[in-house]
Amino acid sequence: MNKLDREALEQYGVLGWDRRSYAARLADAFSQLANTLIGGMPDETLSGRSYRILMLQQAGAPWRWQVIRRAAELLFFWQGGRHTENAFFADLERAAARARAAELFRRALS
Repeated sequence: MNKLDREALEQYGVLGWDRRSYAARLADAFSQLANTLIGGMPDETLSGRSYRILMLQQAGAPWRWQVIRRAAELLFFWQGGRHTENAFFADLERAAARARAAELFRRALS
């Protein structure tokens, strides 16, 4: 078994990768929970999901996702109308960091 490469893990942001405040992480967790309870992917926030659905389906997107997106943009007004887009890409970045970490652990344990 190979030794886990601490430097590689740190490079991929696995050790303490989420340096946001506790409140920000808790808000994200609630958003992910709410999204999961209504049938979404567990690692995706409501804001990120609303952006994804509206970008993929464009005019055919259900009205409720337009309402959710507008509500999120109003709630996070200081992000200049880009909160849901930022959330979507943050969701992807977190998923990518977990995938990289899993691959590093898989290699180290083989």
